[in-house]
Amino acid sequence: MKMPGSNLFFRILLWFLAALLLLFALGVATAYLTHEGFSRSSAQSDLEEAFSAVGGRAVELLTTAGYQEAKRYLDDEGRERKMGLMLVPLVKGIDGHRPTPPDFPLNRVRRLALGIPPGSTDFIFNRPFSLLIERLDIDGEAWALVGVRVMRPLFHTRDDNPWRGVLQLLVILIVGGAACWWLARSIARPIRKLQETVSGLAEGDLTRRTPGSIASRRDEMGDLARNVNVMAERLEEMVTAQRRLISDVSHELRSPLTRLGLALELAETKKTSLDRKTLMEKIGRETEHIRSMVNQLLRLSSMETEKQRAQLDNVDMSALLAEVADDVNIEAEHAECRLAVTKPETLVTVGRKDLLRSALENIIRNALHYTEKGTTVEATLRSQDGTILFSVKDRGPGVPERDLANLFEPFYRVDSARARETGGAGLGLAIAERAVRFHKGSISAANRKGGGLVVSFSLPLEN
Repeated sequence: MKMPGSNLFFRILLWFLAALLLLFALGVATAYLTHEGFSRSSAQSDLEEAFSAVGGRAVELLTTAGYQEAKRYLDDEGRERKMGLMLVPLVKGIDGHRPTPPDFPLNRVRRLALGIPPGSTDFIFNRPFSLLIERLDIDGEAWALVGVRVMRPLFHTRDDNPWRGVLQLLVILIVGGAACWWLARSIARPIRKLQETVSGLAEGDLTRRTPGSIASRRDEMGDLARNVNVMAERLEEMVTAQRRLISDVSHELRSPLTRLGLALELAETKKTSLDRKTLMEKIGRETEHIRSMVNQLLRLSSMETEKQRAQLDNVDMSALLAEVADDVNIEAEHAECRLAVTKPETLVTVGRKDLLRSALENIIRNALHYTEKGTTVEATLRSQDGTILFSVKDRGPGVPERDLANLFEPFYRVDSARARETGGAGLGLAIAERAVRFHKGSISAANRKGGGLVVSFSLPLEN
């Protein structure tokens, strides 16, 4: 069982929560630093402005109407200006004054005021409050006009309820935590599904796919899910093809190996009516059959796995078809048939000469093998609309319609016309199909009117 710290969901959640708390702390610090009452110059300017506006009137009320009227006036002005304003006698105390900040009791204010000359001011800035003191002499008595401005708390409560701020903070954390949980889940859930799919593929379950709810997403996660599904499909196709190929190879090799073993056993024991020369010829034929099959399998395997296309050259398909026709004419004479080739003087494309030759040769040899004696196999090469078209027509038994699509599968034979006793390894058309596909072309087979088979492929002139 995984520990919570090693789980991607919890790690993402913790990062989101840490980011939320960091942003909250930065927000508080920024608000504190940019608070209107925090600036020293701003606080001093506001207090000096208030002194110049209300100082004269306060002194006038003090001398004409008494201290209480002056105090009432300063209280009203202070509330309007969001600061504390007061007149403090420096020699004798008067009850009813507004309190100064705790760090600056009236006794200390009096000492500071007595230390400055009459008419002078002293400004004290001590976070979170600012204090301005002006020394006054009124009718021979020492007074101080005191202004106090306290920075309002960033989080303040109403109705004197101390738990209100705590409740607000809890609501912020709960809502933010829920949002972080949802975000972490929306990120971790598709990743977990992808992990389950990949783990299933690694364990051999090639049918595993990522759910459609993830693969249908229009973001990077959806792209990744679709790529994983494509990878899984290709893996399944490759493994299925490999298993089928192994099964087919083992089945195809069983008969010639059995016949080879029997021939060797008879040659050693000499308990047979066949002479040694006949047995050796049979052994040679079986050995050649196995060698040919192995070579074709190697060629087919290299076509399946080869991906680099750096060795492409200009290939004259007309000249290449002429070379192939010269090589297989002996086989045509042996099969008592004829090969007729129709081609232009020159037809150049870009590709792999060895692969293109293999495609032409296997298709023509397949037609020569199954055409009726005394008939003509027609090989035609031409170009049309920027495409190379090649077709081979024979007069053989043809192929049932249901089997046409399977002719290019390795080891596939139609029992009525391509039995193992008369056919080859069943790899020729498969090799041709791989060669054509390598050149981004297409290949097909169709029955010919009047009997026979037509195998055709097309290639783009530019690859």
